[in-house]
Amino acid sequence: MFTQQSFMNCVPLLISPNYNQWMLLIQGYICTLDSWWVFTTKDSNEMTDTKTGEVTNQDKVNDWQSDNTKSFGVFTMTIAPYFWHSFWKATTASKVWKALKEKYSTSSTNFKYLNFKALMDTTIPEDQHLQAAFSKLHCHLHLLQDFNTEVPATL
Repeated sequence: MFTQQSFMNCVPLLISPNYNQWMLLIQGYICTLDSWWVFTTKDSNEMTDTKTGEVTNQDKVNDWQSDNTKSFGVFTMTIAPYFWHSFWKATTASKVWKALKEKYSTSSTNFKYLNFKALMDTTIPEDQHLQAAFSKLHCHLHLLQDFNTEVPATL
């Protein structure tokens, strides 16, 4: 069984070409921390009374701040240091998440090429089980399909 720590070891360091892989794993990890809700709540100000501006639920605000800090910490451990220049002013994990998504989730030509090249370079072993190779092929085909890249049936 995976523990939170052992799962964290499976999350790669974010470098722009691996955003899609990183994003899925980091979202799963943050969910294991029960902290994903801070990404759907803009910030702790949403938990205040809109007319009076008073905090209506201090416990909820404290929980939000704690989970935001956890999520922000996860980002600092899994994003390459040279990417932080774009996000160092972000005050919430959800702002970092949104900025990363805007910057890296769109598929560049380079991303498509790298996935297509990896697809074409995959060898099917003669003396080992085929599952790993087929899983790799399927993964690359799926990523290309997600970005509306047509791969011909025959090359």
